[in-house]
Amino acid sequence: MSNEKNFYLSERPDLVRRGRLAGRDPDRYRLCAAGYGIGMGAAIFTGEYDIAVIMVKAGLGIAALVILVFSTVTTTFLDAWSAGISAESLSAKLNGKKTAIAVTVIGTAAAILFPMDDITGFLYLIGSVFAPMIAVQIADNFILHRDRFAAAADARNLVIWLVGFIAYRLLMGVDTPVGYTLPDMVLTVVLCLLAEKAKPTKQM
Repeated sequence: MSNEKNFYLSERPDLVRRGRLAGRDPDRYRLCAAGYGIGMGAAIFTGEYDIAVIMVKAGLGIAALVILVFSTVTTTFLDAWSAGISAESLSAKLNGKKTAIAVTVIGTAAAILFPMDDITGFLYLIGSVFAPMIAVQIADNFILHRDRFAAAADARNLVIWLVGFIAYRLLMGVDTPVGYTLPDMVLTVVLCLLAEKAKPTKQM
């Protein structure tokens, strides 16, 4: 079931990027969060991350077929758009729309040239990237209340994220009752707290 958790964990940055299009309306953010929660709950309950497969298991075959057709188009569009938005965040010189088109072309070519039957390794990879990253964000924003918005990069957080990434890869070889995503996130949060205690941040 770790694959399903990793898949929805990897969708969290997309949730944030898509939510930004909602403007300042809190109801739209709540709707996005609710949809994310329902999807993750269904994935954990059924052991699947494909919404079409989930609906087939629920006895909604025709509806699943319709969703499969439309979700393939809409989800891919949103993923490409998210890539464009992310590119703009990295550099103001990059054009979001052009980047999205380039990502679409590259993705299509990759799907044609490389086997897509088993992406388990990729799901583990993005899980190992996003789990410690999100843990750092949780510690910084909700526990330590560190304001690093003005900083181009936070070297301490980058080091902690790297440690969390390595720890995740190592934990993949350990069998625990709760998997390895949660232990890795807890470890990363603890590292953030210890680092702040050892060297308190001077607010900018």
